[in-house]
Amino acid sequence: MSTAEGGEAGRRHLVVLPLSAYGHTIPALLLADRLLNLGYEITYICPEYRMKQLLQQSKARGCSQEIRFKTLKRTNPVAGKSELSVHDTIQILASVILDYHENSKELKEIMEELFICGGTPPSCIICDAVVSLWAQDVANEFKIPWILFFASPALALTLIPGMENSGLSLVHPDENCVPRDDLGSDAFEFFLESCLKIHDAVGVMCNTMVELEADACKALEENRLINPNNVPFAAIGPLLPRSCLEESESDQTFEENEAFEGAEKKDACLKWLDQQTEASVVYISLGSLGEASAEQVKEFAFGLEASRKGFLWVLPGDGVESLPDGFLETATGIAVNNRGFVLRTWAPQLQVLKHRATGGFLTHCGWNSTLESMSHGVPMITMPFFTEQGGNAKMIVEYFKIGVRLPKDESGVITRHTIEVAVREVIENDAMRKRAAELKQVVRATAKAPPLKTKAFLEQILNKY
Repeated sequence: MSTAEGGEAGRRHLVVLPLSAYGHTIPALLLADRLLNLGYEITYICPEYRMKQLLQQSKARGCSQEIRFKTLKRTNPVAGKSELSVHDTIQILASVILDYHENSKELKEIMEELFICGGTPPSCIICDAVVSLWAQDVANEFKIPWILFFASPALALTLIPGMENSGLSLVHPDENCVPRDDLGSDAFEFFLESCLKIHDAVGVMCNTMVELEADACKALEENRLINPNNVPFAAIGPLLPRSCLEESESDQTFEENEAFEGAEKKDACLKWLDQQTEASVVYISLGSLGEASAEQVKEFAFGLEASRKGFLWVLPGDGVESLPDGFLETATGIAVNNRGFVLRTWAPQLQVLKHRATGGFLTHCGWNSTLESMSHGVPMITMPFFTEQGGNAKMIVEYFKIGVRLPKDESGVITRHTIEVAVREVIENDAMRKRAAELKQVVRATAKAPPLKTKAFLEQILNKY
């Protein structure tokens, strides 16, 4: 199929296939919206049990309603649970990874439908690294190219086996990769095999920007230890909601995790922030996979209380039950000191980070949260759990110098004193806040730039097929 001459991409039809985890579906959704705005026809495929949340996320982020959604009729491995633990979410990931043949069969059925429906047939599959094995099989069957979309930073690609000797990785791969025990040996091996498919893709697009990771991006293009097959690489990020690029606090964008229930709780935490002074509050949220032990929750509580700083703490599930006796009354009682706010469900993160009162973000260092925090100039306290989060934390603290770490003691616990010192540091360190403000301008300027590089990259690849 030939493309239109000049500025239009024609009606090439691209199929976007993310991993079903939150940290992957959101950037893939933002990528789909960008590609649609560049003139491509887009079909976005996701598991049926994620569909309701995905439509809410799409609407909340102002994505085009012209994105076509198709569903894989997969069963939610943890259906019926109102809160998902780390183990639950790993179950979902392992289920997706190991259900190779069924996923491949169902994807072929969807592709057949798209080819015979009378519209523009698919030109390419853009898939997440973890689902690349079955995406490649399907793309080969239909004789169309496939492009790998990496939702994490470029540096994390150095953790793929065979790349760890590139000299770029800030930490040893064993510190960053998903623990073998979490996925199970079969799923872990499949995970690694899928990631190695990066060498067979016709192109790689990464949710990062050269201004953040110049060395890693250059190496992914030129270093043959990393890219032995000379696969074209493009940094197409940062993929951020429009609200991350605006100064106004009036935007009504909702938090991506639709477990956040109801406007009353959202409005309550934002109204509480309205009462706080500028850059005086630490926002604490450990993402959809972050789960602190009961002992760690108590240490957090004592450390926050000792810091005498304001805090907005997202503590879903049973976490509140682990708080010290009287903590909610003494530390968060409005009638007492109005210094803290604890949410038992998810916060509207984008609005919290945008708020003038937010002065720090205690985060699990997922790449989405990291980019969102950077785009709002908010310094971070780093508490990584797994995958590339350890590398993200090192970049935040050691390279960009816009955050502090939370080292654990010999028993594996972050002490209350460590938490107290870290909270004071991000709120009181003017030099760190200045660096975060400068980085914010860099991130926003790149995100606002016309995505012509993305279009040129795609057209250069697709014109060969």
